Amino acid sequence: MSSHIATILVILFLSHIGIVVYAWVEKRCKPVLTKLRFFESEVETLHGIANEYTELGIIVPGQCIVSPQSIVVVETKRIQTRLVIEMIAVGCAGMIPSGLIALILRMLG
Repeated sequence: MSSHIATILVILFLSHIGIVVYAWVEKRCKPVLTKLRFFESEVETLHGIANEYTELGIIVPGQCIVSPQSIVVVETKRIQTRLVIEMIAVGCAGMIPSGLIALILRMLG
């Protein structure tokens, strides 16, 4: 395994651990995180109102019922997706035989 793939795997693993730790802290300390503006208080208020309306039997759009995620977790998941795509691209590039690359370079040159 090349060092590039190993590096991507390590970064992916560490980002998974980071998300798990942050999600655990997020569930325990959500009121404090709201005060620190990691969550928008208006979104939290809208989520609470939507839950109350759902309990009363009023139809509420699905986006309002889903608990809002923090900005940090959303961005980390986006970076994870990018790393997985890069890992697949590096793996595919590593599978190309060197003879084929030499043939393509000879045809171009």
